[in-house]
Amino acid sequence: MTRLAILATLAATSGAVGQTTSMDCVPPLHPMTDASPDDVRDFEDLIRAEFSAYFNEAQSYLNCLAAAQTSATEEINEVLEAHRRMFPGG
Repeated sequence: MTRLAILATLAATSGAVGQTTSMDCVPPLHPMTDASPDDVRDFEDLIRAEFSAYFNEAQSYLNCLAAAQTSATEEINEVLEAHRRMFPGG
């Protein structure tokens, strides 16, 4: 393995433990939004529960995406700092 390949492997694996990526974030299932007035009347509690679950899961999804953005930003900053150390003149 060349020195460059070793460095690339180390860079790819460093800090990977505990990081959140967008692949970790599962979007919520979209609730049924085209129920007939009769269905809404007959199944109001179930439909309301479905919407409530969606909104809770949507908030978790957005929090996950925010964590993924934070992880990505940290990783990019680490790589940028390594680049600056390796090439101090630019």
